[in-house]
Amino acid sequence: MEEINIGDVFRYFTSKLHIILIITTLVLLLGMGYTMFIQKPDYKASTLVVLVGSSNKDESITSTSELSLNRQLVQTYSVIIKSRSIMETVINNLNLDMTPDELSEKVTLTTQNNTEVIKIQVTNGDPAKASSIANEIAKVFSNKIVTYYPTITNIKVIDKAITPTTPYNINVVKQYITYFAAGLALSLLVVFVIYYFDNTVKTQEDIERLGLPVLGTIPIQKHKKKKEEGSR
Repeated sequence: MEEINIGDVFRYFTSKLHIILIITTLVLLLGMGYTMFIQKPDYKASTLVVLVGSSNKDESITSTSELSLNRQLVQTYSVIIKSRSIMETVINNLNLDMTPDELSEKVTLTTQNNTEVIKIQVTNGDPAKASSIANEIAKVFSNKIVTYYPTITNIKVIDKAITPTTPYNINVVKQYITYFAAGLALSLLVVFVIYYFDNTVKTQEDIERLGLPVLGTIPIQKHKKKKEEGSR
C-alpha cells in the first residue's frame, strides 16, 4: 500500500466498530478483574519524630549551634532507624513474621528541608499492622538512640501513626479509565494494522490503481420495507 487515504481509513474504522468495541470491552473487563480479584491493597501509615530540646535539661532555649548539629544528625538517624538492630527489636516486640531486611524494605524515611523532622512511613497489606509498626519503630528508635549517643535525649514523637482506611495503591476510577484508554488504543491499533495490510479490492479506484479496466459497477441500494395496509 503506497498511500493512505484518510477518508478510506475513517470509513474502514467505522465499518469495524464491532471489533473496536469488543477489544476495548475485553481489556476493560480484564483490568477490572485484576483490580477486584488479583491486585493486593497496600496501606501506608506514618509517624513524625523531631529532634528538639537539649541534652542539658536545665536549658530552656535551644541554641543555634544545637539546631545546626541536630540537622546534621538527621541523616545519621535515618540510617540508624533502618538498621538491623532496630528492625529486629521491632519484629520481636510485635511478633512479626518477617526478616529485618523484609521489614526494612517496607519502611520509607523522609526529611523536611532544613528541619529536624523525620517522617517514618510503613507500607503493609494490613492497615492496623502498618500503623503499629510505624509507632513501634519510633518508640524503639527513641529508646535505643541513647545507647549510640549517650549525651542525646532529644527525640520526640510529633504525630503517632493512625490506622489508614484506604489503600494507597488502588484508585478504582483512575485505573478503570486507564484500562478503557488502553483498550481503545489497542483496538484502534489492531484495526489500523488490519487495514494497512489488507490488499483486497474494495472500490473502483483500487481496480484502476492496479491498471485493470473496469467493465461495470453494481450500485448498492437500500430498500425500505413498507408495511402493507389491510389484511392479507
